Amino acid sequence: MQKGHTRPLASLMLFCALAAIVLIVSSVASTQSSASSRLRAAGPLVQLSGARPAPLLPGQTPDFFCSECFENASAVSTAQSGPDPDDNLTRTATATTEVEPCASFVTGQNRIAFVSTGHDLDGDGLIDPELPEQPTFGLWLMRPDGSHQQRLVELPGNQREPAFDLGGRLLAYASNETGTYQIYTMDIRSGVIWQITTTPGNKRNPTWSSDSNWIAFQCDRNGNWDIFKIRSDGAGSEVPLAISSADEQNPVWSPTAPYIAYQVTEGTGRSRIYVMDSEGGNATPVSDGGGDPQADDIDPAWHPQGQSLVFSSSRLTSPTDTTPNFNIWTMGIVGEVNGAHTTLITSRDENDTYDSTQPTWTPDLDQRARARIVFSSNRPGNAAEADDWNIWATSLQDVLPPVLETAEGRENALPWLEINQVEIRDDRHVTPGADVTIKVKVYDKDSGVGSVTALLKDPDIKIFSWRSGRLFDSGITSDNQPAGNQALELDCQIVGTVELRDDGVAPDEVAGDGIYTGDFTTFTSPRDYIIDIATSDRAGNSMTYDDIYGFTTVTFNPDAPVLFVDDYCEGQTFIGLTGVNNDRTAAFPVESYYRCNPGFATGYQHTVDFDSIIGPAGYDPNNPFSTSNQGYYNVWRIICRGPVPAQVLRNYLPTVEYQLDPAEALASPTNAKATRAVQVAKRAVIWAAPKTGNLWVANGTIMDAATQSRLANYLDQGGRLFISGDDLAWALTMGGRSSNAFLSNYLRAQYQSDAAGGYGFTASGEASSPVAGDAWAGVGGSHVNNWSG
Repeated sequence: MQKGHTRPLASLMLFCALAAIVLIVSSVASTQSSASSRLRAAGPLVQLSGARPAPLLPGQTPDFFCSECFENASAVSTAQSGPDPDDNLTRTATATTEVEPCASFVTGQNRIAFVSTGHDLDGDGLIDPELPEQPTFGLWLMRPDGSHQQRLVELPGNQREPAFDLGGRLLAYASNETGTYQIYTMDIRSGVIWQITTTPGNKRNPTWSSDSNWIAFQCDRNGNWDIFKIRSDGAGSEVPLAISSADEQNPVWSPTAPYIAYQVTEGTGRSRIYVMDSEGGNATPVSDGGGDPQADDIDPAWHPQGQSLVFSSSRLTSPTDTTPNFNIWTMGIVGEVNGAHTTLITSRDENDTYDSTQPTWTPDLDQRARARIVFSSNRPGNAAEADDWNIWATSLQDVLPPVLETAEGRENALPWLEINQVEIRDDRHVTPGADVTIKVKVYDKDSGVGSVTALLKDPDIKIFSWRSGRLFDSGITSDNQPAGNQALELDCQIVGTVELRDDGVAPDEVAGDGIYTGDFTTFTSPRDYIIDIATSDRAGNSMTYDDIYGFTTVTFNPDAPVLFVDDYCEGQTFIGLTGVNNDRTAAFPVESYYRCNPGFATGYQHTVDFDSIIGPAGYDPNNPFSTSNQGYYNVWRIICRGPVPAQVLRNYLPTVEYQLDPAEALASPTNAKATRAVQVAKRAVIWAAPKTGNLWVANGTIMDAATQSRLANYLDQGGRLFISGDDLAWALTMGGRSSNAFLSNYLRAQYQSDAAGGYGFTASGEASSPVAGDAWAGVGGSHVNNWSG
C-alpha cells in the first residue's frame, strides 16, 4: 500500500490489462508421574489452538470486542438495546444441575470447567433440557460464552469441584467412584487420569499451588472439615494445614503468592473468609460479613493476578434490603477487616431471593475479551426454569462501548437507508434535497445505550495533517532531495449530524426495539455522503464506527475515458480499536494518494502536486491545491454508490475502429475500403482496493463474488483493468483456505503465505517506479512516525 504521492499513471493504465498487484499477504504444561498412582487413558479430549481471523466478507459483521464470548448467552433484560449484565451460560439445561465453575488461568485456553448432571445426546455442544434416567455429576468444559459444552469423560460415581492447574492442562477434581470422595487429576489433552489420594475420609475442593507441585483440599476424616495438602503426583503423605474443631473448607491457592484463602465456620455458626500461608501458618480473617453478624461469607476465589478476592456472601446489599441471600462480592487482598473496599457484583435487586455462589475469574484475555466472574446461581434462567442451578457470568465493570447488531430480518449489522419507508440498497442514488432515513441497531450489554448519532461526511472535502520540511524523491528534480510540505490524509469533513432515537416517535417506528432512527435532509448541491455512527453508553464509553456506509446525490455520468473505482479507500479506525484485527494501516484513508494529494514543494510546482491519474497536464498553476478530474476520469466510490453495474463498466470497454486491410490495400490501393475491425483501447478501469479483507464493507467490493464475475466479463470483452491493493491474494483466497478463479485466471496471481503480525508497519513507495512511485520516498522508509507524531 502506498502512503505517499503516486507518479503519473494515465498512460500506463491504458496499456495494461493487468499491470501490478501489491500482495502483502498474510498466521506451560505441567506433567506428573508416580509409581503409586493409578494410571488410565481415556483418549484425546480437547484441542487447544488458535488462528488468525479470516478476511471479512462483504456484509460480514466483525467480531467486536470478542463478541463471540457473549453471543451464546441468554439475556435477562427485555430491552433490545441492553443492558443485559448477566449471562446464563447453561441456559439449555433446564432440568439438570450445573455448578462449581472453574476458569482456566491460561489466556489462550479460554475454557471453563464445571460439573453437570446432564448429557448432550444430540451432540450440538449444549446440555440437553431433559434429565437423564440416572443422573450423576460429570466433568464438563465450555467456552466463556457457554458454547462448545463437552463432557470430558464418562466415569462411575460423581465427579465434583474441578480445578485447573496454572498451566491449564491438568484438571484436579473429587470423585466418589470408590465410595469415598478422593482427589484425582486428569490431563485434558490426553485423557490420562491419576488418583492422588487414597487415605480414609472424603476429600473435596482441590486447588493447585502456583508451581503445580502441590494440591490442597478439605477432608472430613476427623469428624469435621480440615484442610490438607499433598504433592500433585500423589507421592508422600498428606500434610495438615488447617486443623481445628471448626470447619475449614473451600481452600483456593493464590496463583501468584504462597497463600491460601479458605472459609471457616466460626463458633457463632457463621462462615468467614480467612487467608493462611501455604504451610498453614498465619491464619488471618479477611472478611467480617460486612458488619452483619448473621451473614455468611463463603467460596473465595483469587483474581488471576492475585490482586483481589471474589467471594459469595449472604450480607444485605443495602440499608433497605431485608431479604438475605447469597450474592457475589469482591474485596482487596488485605481484606475488609483491614479496610479493603468490598464491591457488590451480582444482583442489586432488594427483592431478589435467589442465591449466587461459587465464583471464579476468567482471565483478562485482552482488550476484546474482558475479565469476567463466572458463578453458580439458582435464579431462573428462563420462564421454563424454577430454582434450577446454572452457570452464569457477569462483568466487573462496564469498560466497553456499544456495538452494532443485526436487526431481525436483516443480513448484517450495517446501517440501512430508507426513503418514504422504502429501503435503498445497491443503487444508493438519492435526489438532491430529499430526506433520507438512517437506521441502525445498537446494543450495549453492561449499562445500556446512551446516545447514537449519525455523522455525514463529504469525501471530497478531505482533512490533512501537514508536515513541513519533509524530503522527497531526488529523482523528481535535479537537486538533491529538496524539502517539501507533506499532506497526510486523515479523514473528510463532517457536513451534517443526525441524532438517532429509539423512542417510537417518527421516524422511529417502535420504541425500545434497539433500532435507532433519524432523518437527514440532503443538500441541494449534489455530493457523495459517507456515514459514521457515533455511539456512547450510560457509563460514558463511546465508539465511532467510521466509514461504514454511504449514499450519493450525484448523478453518474460516464463522460471520461477512465473509471477510478474507490474500493473503500476511506479506511476504518474502529477496526483496530475494537480488536477486529491488528492491521493498523486499515485505519487510514488513502484516496488522495491514488488521485490528487496536495503535498507540494515551493519552487517545484508541476512536479509532485498534480493529479496522479491525469498527470502533469492536469496541473492548474492558479490553484495548486485542487485539480478537477472532469473530462479525464470518473469516480465511483463503492461506499457511496454500491456495486459497479455491468452497464457502467461497458462504458470503459475498447472502441472499434475500421481500418484498411493490409492485403486488400496492397492488392487494390485505390479501391480498398476500411473493413477491418480493430479494437482501440483508449479506456480503462483503475480499481483501488488498498484494504481488501480488513474492513467492514457492504456489497460491491473486490471481495464480492458478483463483482469478480462482472470484472471477469469486462476483461473477456477486451476491457483494460489496473488493480492495486494490499492483501488481495490473502483476502480473495480467505487466507489460503480456498482457491479463487478471479485471482488465478484473471489476475494471474496466487496466494503464497501470510507474514502479517504485530502492530508496527512500514509504508513507503519505491523511488522512480512507474507503479509504486512515491514522491516522499526520502522520508526514511516509513510513514508511521508521521501519522503518530
